[in-house]
Amino acid sequence: MLTKFEFKATGGELFKSLVGGLLLTGVTMGLYYPWFLVRFQKLLLERTDLEVGEQRLRLTHTATGGALFKELIIVYLLSMVTLGIYLPWGLMRLQRFQQEHTIAEGEGVTYRLRTQLTGGELFKAGLVAYLLTMITFGIYAPWMMVKMLGLFLGRTQIEENGQPIGTFAFRSTGGELFKTFIVGYLLTMITLGIYGFWFQVKMTQFFARGTELTIAERRFRADYQGQGLELLKIGLLGYWLTMMTLGIYGLWFLAKLLRYQAAHFSFAPVEAEPMPLAQPQHQPELRATPTPVPQAKVPTALVRAQPVLPLVDPVVPVPSARVISSQPTPRPTKPRPLSVPRALPAPKTVAPIAAGQDRRAAWAKAFLPAEATLAMAQSDDSQATIPASMSLDRMAEVWTDSAEPLAPRSLN
Repeated sequence: MLTKFEFKATGGELFKSLVGGLLLTGVTMGLYYPWFLVRFQKLLLERTDLEVGEQRLRLTHTATGGALFKELIIVYLLSMVTLGIYLPWGLMRLQRFQQEHTIAEGEGVTYRLRTQLTGGELFKAGLVAYLLTMITFGIYAPWMMVKMLGLFLGRTQIEENGQPIGTFAFRSTGGELFKTFIVGYLLTMITLGIYGFWFQVKMTQFFARGTELTIAERRFRADYQGQGLELLKIGLLGYWLTMMTLGIYGLWFLAKLLRYQAAHFSFAPVEAEPMPLAQPQHQPELRATPTPVPQAKVPTALVRAQPVLPLVDPVVPVPSARVISSQPTPRPTKPRPLSVPRALPAPKTVAPIAAGQDRRAAWAKAFLPAEATLAMAQSDDSQATIPASMSLDRMAEVWTDSAEPLAPRSLN
């Protein structure tokens, strides 16, 4: 949400308001001053547009000269009676009066500022700051200005339709102001006043960039983007024309300066500071180690047994398993490639095969839980190596019915 200002008053409008108000104030011996002040404030606010994001707000001042006159009389009399002690309370009374009657209106919403600062807080802070400034022969003045401005902003909140929605704060320090002021003052003296326009920009930037507004946990910071060279051009022309017109052009010059200042002043969201990224720590490289396939030994209890399970071919690829044999066995040829469908779950135990029947092709299948290795049960001491890709159908062809001890046929 970006907030921008635009000042539209012209020099003619300022001339009419100021000249007429000053003449009436002089004629009435100062009594007209409250009415003049209210009218001038209305002119300045009503000719200023405030754009908040995509919403345009209208500024206005609702006070009357009579109400302001009453407030001024009360503050003046109480200050006189208390020998000036009431002055801090009187200033806060006038501050609340101005804030109460200065509003920004939008579509169904009304915004206004409201201070919570009391006269007692202002008196205490002002007295301490004044004493420190006197003791340090004026060196403490920048810190005093920052402290008082921070006190005012810190106790001021913004309201929407009478409900508080945001607070202000001032983040700059007295040391920064001291440095900015000393450098700007010295350069202005050395350049015979030419650097004064850049000095003005630096001071405005200091107070603007130290002002923050927090709404719904989002921070907005004021900023000023004016340039010293642009102010120099406006100032030289304005001073020369003011002197040539015996001061009449001064109000047009003032309107031009106000338009420039408002156009370069804004509130913008404060971006969250990125968190530092954690440095990645070295992780050891993990490599998978293949697990060796265990070799299965066919139990002797399965010798001379007929199969109880039906001869079905699940077409399950299994790793090879070598069974210890005392007889030399022919070297098997490379098995033909088979299409391997999805593997079926294998039983974890081998069904016992009845013994004492005809000696025919005996077989058994056993899947080890870890490696799913298929082994063949044989009679006597005859054992053989079974290829890993051999299916049950193929084993039925190799191992046939015979009265002889079970022995593998040629696989060719």
